[in-house]
Amino acid sequence: MAAANSQERNTSNADSPGSNMVETLKQLLVRYGTQLLKPCDSTEELLELLHNLHCVLIHTRHDHKDRVQLALQSSKEALIANELIRHTERDVRISVASCISEIVRITAPDEPYKEDQMKEYFGLLNTALENLSFMSGGAYLKAVSIVRSISLCQSCVLMLDHQLYNSIHQMFHLFFNIIRSSHHPAIFSNMVNIMAGIVRANDDNDEFSVKLAKILLARLKKEDQNVTPASFQLAEGTFKNCSSALKEHLPKAAKSLGIPVEDYAEVVASLLQGATQGEKTMVCFSRKEKKIKLE
Repeated sequence: MAAANSQERNTSNADSPGSNMVETLKQLLVRYGTQLLKPCDSTEELLELLHNLHCVLIHTRHDHKDRVQLALQSSKEALIANELIRHTERDVRISVASCISEIVRITAPDEPYKEDQMKEYFGLLNTALENLSFMSGGAYLKAVSIVRSISLCQSCVLMLDHQLYNSIHQMFHLFFNIIRSSHHPAIFSNMVNIMAGIVRANDDNDEFSVKLAKILLARLKKEDQNVTPASFQLAEGTFKNCSSALKEHLPKAAKSLGIPVEDYAEVVASLLQGATQGEKTMVCFSRKEKKIKLE
């Protein structure tokens, strides 16, 4: 009787709605991935195929990782190929970036590609994220999806492992230049999570920490609260989330900028006045092991 009950439970689990959903996702991943390996008749057809794949990837949870690894192979291969990731059409490249971002989330903490291929992907990110300034449209929605995925799994710290300092520098400036008060609060929080995560993880390059501190300080002057309120709010939120990691670098950054302490917002001024050289806080994941933090 016990054996029969056990068999019945196993059969029930195999036929559960969750199991059926994963099987459906796997079938769709294989279908769209296989189609992407073949040339499309038009850019419109390619964009539709990439959109369909992106929708499937969004619904693929991280805990499905082991079950969908094989099903992801064809998509991974197609997306990183020069024909797609270096496509002449900007919309195609943005769609490719959004799909790869989801694959990075799904496969975390393992990187889905070799180092040079990951650098190729990260090099495309800022181009895709520029579309956050449009506030509507397909490219904007893809950019929203990308910033959410990066924030969720903290894949941005891998940019430090690959020493993509210029790309990180550009990303910080990009966020501050395009953020608007009309953006959804989730976009604010995702940007904060990305930038603060990078600052906290950068525990072995003091020079770059000073550069990141300068970017934040430049947006945290008292006058910025009224002149560029959205940018100020973003900088303030980021600063509060990584101030302990920045503290020992603030005096050097502030001196380099040449802005009087009294001209900074209170959140900065109070920390600058009491800043001392001390140990940085421990990061919440290991960069050396290339671990990606998950929710």
